[in-house]
Amino acid sequence: MALVNLDDNNTSNQKPYCVQLSSSPVYFDPVTSNVSVFFDDASQQVFAVRSNGVGGIIMFDGCTGQSTSFRVEDKGDIAAVRFSPNQQILALQRAQRLGLHQLSKRC
Repeated sequence: MALVNLDDNNTSNQKPYCVQLSSSPVYFDPVTSNVSVFFDDASQQVFAVRSNGVGGIIMFDGCTGQSTSFRVEDKGDIAAVRFSPNQQILALQRAQRLGLHQLSKRC
C-alpha cells in the first residue's frame, strides 16, 4: 500500500492524494445521490450500484481485474451487496430485508 500524489502540477497547499492498494487501480462511478459504492473486503470486490440496481450493478474484482454487470428490480435502497464465492448468488440487503438473487450462468 502506498500514498500517491494524484496531481504533481498542483501548486496549492491542498494536493489530492489516494491510497494505492495494488498496482492495478479500479475505476468506478463517483458516489452521488443515484450511485452507491460498496466494497467486499473478503472477496476484494467493488460494487457500483446505480439507481438501486435498476440502472445497473457493476462488480469489479480486485483479484482478477474482471468486471461483471447486471440489473435488478428496484425494491428500495440497497444497504449492502455481496456475491457468493462462485458468483452465482447475489445477496442484497435492502434496509431491513435481505434478498437473494440467483444469477443465470454466463457462457
